[in-house]
Amino acid sequence: MSANVSGTSPWDQARVYEYYKIQRAYIEHEDNLINHRNTWGTTIQSFLIATFGFSVQKIFEVAEKILSHSDAAASVLLAKFILIFMLFLLPLCIVGLMTAVSQKRSVRAAYDAIDAVRRNYDCVAKTNDFERIYSLVPITGGGDRHLQNRGFNISGKMPKIFMYFWLIVGSLCLLTLLVAGFVSFGQLRV
Repeated sequence: MSANVSGTSPWDQARVYEYYKIQRAYIEHEDNLINHRNTWGTTIQSFLIATFGFSVQKIFEVAEKILSHSDAAASVLLAKFILIFMLFLLPLCIVGLMTAVSQKRSVRAAYDAIDAVRRNYDCVAKTNDFERIYSLVPITGGGDRHLQNRGFNISGKMPKIFMYFWLIVGSLCLLTLLVAGFVSFGQLRV
């Protein structure tokens, strides 16, 4: 059976199914890349967030010991301790932010590749009437175009969530760094 709807080249059933399988395999490959990139990105982010949390917990433990002396020298000592500690936490925030940006870009690249394959396949399929003649569903979304957009929701937005988290936490670290700097250098009285 020859499906030569457009009149440009013959598409027999075996060739159409082989073309479909090749395009579908490429999409599955890109889906796997998205999965791996998000898994590793989330694992790295979890480690960084846990490290940050333990570090902040240590700040409170030391602050409690320093403040138990309740004199002016203790307050300045605490401010200097926080100042030094924030200088170590700020690079952690930067690494978290850069990791999230990298994860976002790599996941976006895989989604763009899937979109390119889908557009190419849709063009060839529409030109040669694959869906009507061979009863093939669209290559993504299982026949429902809205499903492919819903799949992007969490995997595409998770890196953004981490980016916002590190921007907020980094800003708070900078603010704490400034306040601790003013206190430790006598510009601000506690």
